[in-house]
Amino acid sequence: MKTIKNLLFVAFAAMTIAACQKEFENPEGGVKNSGKVVTFTGSLDQVDTKTMIYYEDELSRNEFTTRIVNRDSIVVNGVSSGPITKVEGTVSKFSFSVQGIESPYFAVSAVHMRDGSKYEDGQYTILYSGSQSYRRVNGAQSTTYGDNADILAAYSENETMTFKHLTTFLAITIDKENSTDATNTKSVYVRQGDGSSIAGNWIVKYNDGNPSIEPGVLSNYITYNCDNTYASGGVPQGNVMIIGVPSYDYENGLLVTIEDMNGKFASFKVNEAKYASQAGVIIPFNPPFKPESKRTIKSADDWNEFAAHINATKGNAYQWIGGGAVVLEEDIEVESLTPITAEFKYVFDGNGKTITQTNATKPLFSNVSGEIKNLTLKGSLDLGNTSGAPLVNELATGGKISKCTNEMTVVCNRTGHTYVSGLVSYMKGGTIENCTNKGTVDVVVLEGTQLFNIAVAGIVADIRITDKGSVVLTDCLNSAALTLKSEIKSKITATSNTTKGMLLCGLGGIAGWLRNEATYTFTNCDNAGSVIFDASLIKQANGGAARTVAVGGLLGLAAPCMDGYMLPDFEKAYKLTLTECDNSGLVYNQGVNYSARGETNNKVFTGGLAGALAGVQSTHAQVVSCSNTGKVITHDFVSEQEGVTPSARPNYCCVAGGLVGYGAFLDMDDVTVKCQIGNGKRQMAAWGGVIGFAIKKFSLKNSDVDVSGHFASYPGYDANRAVVAVVPVQDGAKTSNLVPNVAGSEISNNTIKCLLHTFLLPNSQDSEGSMKTSDLSNEQYVTTISTAVEITSNLVCGEGFTANSGITIGEDTTGDGITDNDNNTYIAGTAN
Repeated sequence: MKTIKNLLFVAFAAMTIAACQKEFENPEGGVKNSGKVVTFTGSLDQVDTKTMIYYEDELSRNEFTTRIVNRDSIVVNGVSSGPITKVEGTVSKFSFSVQGIESPYFAVSAVHMRDGSKYEDGQYTILYSGSQSYRRVNGAQSTTYGDNADILAAYSENETMTFKHLTTFLAITIDKENSTDATNTKSVYVRQGDGSSIAGNWIVKYNDGNPSIEPGVLSNYITYNCDNTYASGGVPQGNVMIIGVPSYDYENGLLVTIEDMNGKFASFKVNEAKYASQAGVIIPFNPPFKPESKRTIKSADDWNEFAAHINATKGNAYQWIGGGAVVLEEDIEVESLTPITAEFKYVFDGNGKTITQTNATKPLFSNVSGEIKNLTLKGSLDLGNTSGAPLVNELATGGKISKCTNEMTVVCNRTGHTYVSGLVSYMKGGTIENCTNKGTVDVVVLEGTQLFNIAVAGIVADIRITDKGSVVLTDCLNSAALTLKSEIKSKITATSNTTKGMLLCGLGGIAGWLRNEATYTFTNCDNAGSVIFDASLIKQANGGAARTVAVGGLLGLAAPCMDGYMLPDFEKAYKLTLTECDNSGLVYNQGVNYSARGETNNKVFTGGLAGALAGVQSTHAQVVSCSNTGKVITHDFVSEQEGVTPSARPNYCCVAGGLVGYGAFLDMDDVTVKCQIGNGKRQMAAWGGVIGFAIKKFSLKNSDVDVSGHFASYPGYDANRAVVAVVPVQDGAKTSNLVPNVAGSEISNNTIKCLLHTFLLPNSQDSEGSMKTSDLSNEQYVTTISTAVEITSNLVCGEGFTANSGITIGEDTTGDGITDNDNNTYIAGTAN
């Protein structure tokens, strides 16, 4: 039972005391009454109770004992006594004193008088919580109830009290001879037989002096924790476990679920309800532990009942789970289902079936640390002004999603931080494998009142690891169109830091934003859908700007950043591997940005595979056997919006790369880049056949590069195009810039071909000849004027590119040179 030092936490102020009794404040807490001190002698009848009270120094009086110690106290007529003391020479008798009360005396064990408990009109409302524990005392078993000792009650008209149990005991012993699992018991869970709650507020009533109990507000199950009982963990099979439940006639019996140390479950029905109403009785129960294989869902009603149970029990699905999975046995089609909002820790097997919701507004699962598999989703999901995804809002560490397909259309109109995808919104760890998104994702970001970030993707929007852990995505595919539209009017500049603009934006076919230092593994993940940042909703000059926008066929933003800027500390970047990952979808980025000409750390980055991709200096990001064959188009943003041309500066901010927009500490081996890169007839900051901006060391080996494109240069930006990588020149006046240093980079054993049409426009507002995405065909902007040449190191240095840059061009690299209007040839160039 609870000790007196913990009893001081009791909410005596909530008690209603008889009006004739005067009150004064107890300096130790609670309320006591003035008047004489009444000293009681209390006892328990061992025959009636089948248990025995013992004190701390008398520990082995009986096999099953109720533990009460010298520091405990009793509540009589709503007033707490001082510490009890034993009567010399006895075991079951004790004395205690209470001040300022009059007979008749109604008493309960004071341990129950906690928050929410009260005494009024001769009855107690007590809080019977759901936590019990198991302990051995000098080799014998005993019940130790922690915060909720068994219920003791007494009635008397004099100072002698005989306490009665209002508790029934289950003596559970796992039948080890007939069990199929030999591990120890970790936990036992008890609910009413219909699955409803059993713990909470109970009412003790005194009718003619005889105490009885009935349920009040019940909202929990009784948990019996025993995983730390033995050094090996848990209680061995064959040992007795004593569980106390309030004595009551449970019409549906009791439901007992046992969990072993391996996390397997088995549920049992205890039908001896009549015994449960007999106070002090011990009910022996000897079940064999045979974990159940599955629970089934066959209809929308089944699902809703299942979801309600998980939500009500805060994720504990013992009634349903048994030792296996919850299995969907039939297809379900309904307007909407009850979403599971509590943590889901178990296995849900879709069994190849389909759930169709024609008007869903929330993810099916809120938080998953277990496994979801073999499920197809169809219908529509309208998230309104919230983030989310059709299947899972948050995948926790250890969670897994496998062989799931989403075909739901997803719509979101959001103000503030926005994280939306076709499958999972947030991923804090775990694994996603063999999953496909076929549902279009349309997100509109509205003008708000705060700075915010955006992540949109086909599979997982925002990967946010907090413990330097790992995530794995394998055999995943997005084949649907992903569209992000912005109507933001505000801008963020170096001198005007608005409080309601975009800081960071990551948009990718597979993942939108890789947020934290962690290990990321992507294997055989493909994107075939278009990935589009659409600025057509912006109706105001200077609108829609962010600090950094990264759009990629597979990954959006996969580089360290803070407050909208790329970070210079690459040891806090990502240990990232992409193997056999391909993009064939259009990558189109109309994001606008107010970067100054010389800035390197906040631009609009667009790449066929990743918008921004940075590895760790000591362990480069690895891109192996990957390809991009989709068009990479950036900033074709002209006066199509009701005659308004936003004054964003694409000549300063827009960077496009055939594989990666922004790259650092990046090794590429056996990659294929065969695509078109460019925009309409408007200027851009940089054009790279493989990497748009190469900030740090990289390598390109054993690869096939065949790119064609369109580069509208701007005075002073003539050198910002290269068939492999553009190396930007740092503006020394901008101290926040990342310092480019590609020394040690290597380009070897590649076949390189590039056809580039370049021309000069006087300023960024000239929209003559501008083209829409659908107009970007070879005939419009590619001229075949190149001549096949053998690439040697003496042809590396182009305009603005210094010979000591440290890039090694292997003599085994051959192909067609990149040729512009002036017949200059570049493999790597340096941006101004």
